[in-house]
Amino acid sequence: EVETRGAEEKKNLEAVIADLQSKLAPAADEAIETSRLVSRADLVKEIKRQGGLMLASMVHGWKNAIAQLKVVNAEHGLITDGIHKLKRVENGQIVIPEEYKQMALEEEKYDEGSGGDDEEEEEVEEEAVGEEKAPDDNPEGHDEST
Repeated sequence: EVETRGAEEKKNLEAVIADLQSKLAPAADEAIETSRLVSRADLVKEIKRQGGLMLASMVHGWKNAIAQLKVVNAEHGLITDGIHKLKRVENGQIVIPEEYKQMALEEEKYDEGSGGDDEEEEEVEEEAVGEEKAPDDNPEGHDEST
């Protein structure tokens, strides 16, 4: 009876181990890069890194759009005062959404303290992202060839 119970327990434990191993196995559509995320801390770090890259990409897109608008409207003297990446248009007015007001105040305070130097702001953004670049040295990792 002891041998039977021992064999049964061994069989149950082997089934549990097999189940756990199958849960750890990568999914068929899982990228190779994901296999390096072996802990929760690794996952959190990667999420923060990706968030930083998204922010850098958004800031780059914002600055690129403003630069293009300035070129297209050069003869009209495009006014960019009062526009901001966190603002939006509501009822014909440029407003800052309630959820971004605190962020805008903090950024405004920072700009006043630093003199609003765009180059310094870009350096801070690059540091926040860790200056991660795609193979073509594009800091945002998207294709600008088109």
